[in-house]
Amino acid sequence: MFPLPYLSVVLATREMTVAFGHVTGRTEKYFTKCSVDPPFANPLEWNGIDAWSQCPLLFQEGNFIRMPGRGTLNTSIHVILSFFPLAGEAALKLSSVTIIMQPKVLIITDRSDLAETQLIIGLAALPLPVTVMANDTGPNYRLLLDAGVRAIPLRLAGRFDRSGTRAIRRELESGGYTVIYGFNPRAIACGLRASRGLKVKVMGYRGVIGNVGLLKPESWITFLHPRLDRVVCVSRAVQRYFESLGWGPFKLREGKAVTIYKGHDLSWYEAPPADLDSFKFPAGAFVVACIGRDRPGKGFATLIEAMEHVPETSPLHLLLVGELQGNPDLARRVETSRHRDRIHFAGFRNDAPQVAGACSALVLPSESEGLPRVVIEAMAYSRPVVVTEVGGMPELVDDGVEGFVVPVRHPQALAQALVRLANDPELATWMGECGRQRIERDFSIESTIRQTASLIQELTDELKV
Repeated sequence: MFPLPYLSVVLATREMTVAFGHVTGRTEKYFTKCSVDPPFANPLEWNGIDAWSQCPLLFQEGNFIRMPGRGTLNTSIHVILSFFPLAGEAALKLSSVTIIMQPKVLIITDRSDLAETQLIIGLAALPLPVTVMANDTGPNYRLLLDAGVRAIPLRLAGRFDRSGTRAIRRELESGGYTVIYGFNPRAIACGLRASRGLKVKVMGYRGVIGNVGLLKPESWITFLHPRLDRVVCVSRAVQRYFESLGWGPFKLREGKAVTIYKGHDLSWYEAPPADLDSFKFPAGAFVVACIGRDRPGKGFATLIEAMEHVPETSPLHLLLVGELQGNPDLARRVETSRHRDRIHFAGFRNDAPQVAGACSALVLPSESEGLPRVVIEAMAYSRPVVVTEVGGMPELVDDGVEGFVVPVRHPQALAQALVRLANDPELATWMGECGRQRIERDFSIESTIRQTASLIQELTDELKV
């Protein structure tokens, strides 16, 4: 019998992989009956403490011993291996022992949108062990259950939700997770507190620029928390924002912020465009949608001012989508506009993507953005877009290809871009097709799933075994 290597490791996940140099194999169970699937020839004997039963091994790289853990986190495993030579085989030399931890992720979110939901489903289908704790009143919660994802109802009331934090802690202690992924500040804050003292990595999603800073106390329990291992940014612009925060010892460490675009699938946008007949647009009108919430920084005032620079001969009309009628300043600007008959309020719509698909183009004159979903949805419907050069929008739109990128707070440039589209339908159609191809090529859900899974594995590998 030779040699007798002794291996002591720490179990920080319910499942880990052990690769013994060039001798590898697979087992189905741990501490009880050991077997191999599929069965391998040329068995070696596996001996271990606590009367472990025999387990065949195979002289072949790429087949690993899988050890599903049954203990709690940080349970020590002591392994003694004995190798016997086969007839006609040379003596085996065990040159290295590598522990490869299998990732298992706990996702904490709220009422997830479709892209986030499909990311979770895609991760689970890899297959990657995934559990999601989410608000069960969300519009896509049923999709998770139908896809076979293990989902636990959780409605976090805030960043200091004590009962929610306890629920997360119970799941962490019972599940053997390697990574927590929080999709909003409440999820991140509660996940960080719940994981205190446990051997688990934490990553958090950020989709917007701003509202994080050294002098903001809430930032230190979320995105600036020293135990937050990665900030997953929706765009490179968001990543640059995080990398610009702080100075000296308070600077965000290199590599903490990473960019993973929120992916989409063109099949999500096959619903017919909305019916806009109730707005009674004149024949030949070039209708541009602007979809957004009534909040500072959305650029509605700039857009209304841009209409003052639109010539009378232009077929351009605006359709404002969202709860905007209650904004007195915006209502006054529209009422005093010389093109007030060309500016239409659609109110709140739960079919905003289909509204964008029914229009001729989309405009988003924002002063700050991450990676706006409304722009992606319009591009998926083959509509050209006019956006400002802020946030992640220039990452979505190449100026002059999928649409136009104009300076922020520049009514004249905004009007010029809109009028050019309205006066050149062939150009608008070509740009719209380019936009659809761009989403399919560079912003696919498959790419998001692959990159997220890779990051989860990277964090799992960083756990000290």
